[in-house]
Amino acid sequence: MPVGEILFGICALCCITGEIAILRSALKTSKIPLPSGATRFGELAWSIVPAVALGLLLFATFGAMRAQ
Repeated sequence: MPVGEILFGICALCCITGEIAILRSALKTSKIPLPSGATRFGELAWSIVPAVALGLLLFATFGAMRAQ
């Protein structure tokens, strides 16, 4: 396995761990009152959208690395 793929895997795991922490934090804050104008759905949506985008980016990057 090339060094680039190993480094990519390590970085991808770090990104995934960070996104999981963000999603857990967004789900656990249900006891804290939200600021006026904010909704729980909006908070969750803005936590999930970047996670999905990052997942797509990681898959596309890995595919491009394997194609070389």
